[in-house]
Amino acid sequence: RLQRSDLDQATLDGLRIMADRLCSEYPFMPADQLLAEGRAWLRRITSLFGQRVTLKQHRDILVLAGWVALLVGCVEYDTGNRQAAETTRQAALSLGTEADHGEIIAWAHEMRAWINLTGGDYHGVIAAARSGTEVTPHSSVAVQLAAQEAKAWARIGDRRATEVALDRGRRLLETMPYPENLDHHFVVDPTKFDFYAMDCYRMLADDKM
Repeated sequence: RLQRSDLDQATLDGLRIMADRLCSEYPFMPADQLLAEGRAWLRRITSLFGQRVTLKQHRDILVLAGWVALLVGCVEYDTGNRQAAETTRQAALSLGTEADHGEIIAWAHEMRAWINLTGGDYHGVIAAARSGTEVTPHSSVAVQLAAQEAKAWARIGDRRATEVALDRGRRLLETMPYPENLDHHFVVDPTKFDFYAMDCYRMLADDKM
């Protein structure tokens, strides 16, 4: 009975491809269209929880729903719907926690860090970045979290803490292979790290003026 399922592997593989495609459309597709498609696919994925599935398939569905929820939350925030974005972010965090998927959990914290950064809550950025890093300190998302923390410290005006965060992110980045798909929203583009550093030092210079 534990091995019986109403869901075949081909369906899950197709959903996985779809989730990757949606996340890779982030730089190109109009936000309203991406939001509509993301929400529609998220409903389809979560509807699978009502079917008979194996334990492994259940976790796979949680993971797929977590990635798509993260994407939807990002687009909601981009379109100015902060309340919906936070609700969706929390849903993604819950899905990642239930699936015990460190990267989804960490990206949910990274999204919180970004929301705090754009909202001017710099200590909130640092707290979110550190929470995400604790979950998965050696993955690529930890590089992004280090960059967000550095940006917050730079805006606070703490050069030492900024440089510590930048150094941590750069050292980790150097250990990682170059990504295959830079269009994917949850893939860290190593070429952007220098721009993050430049932004931090610009902020520190402005703080001295």
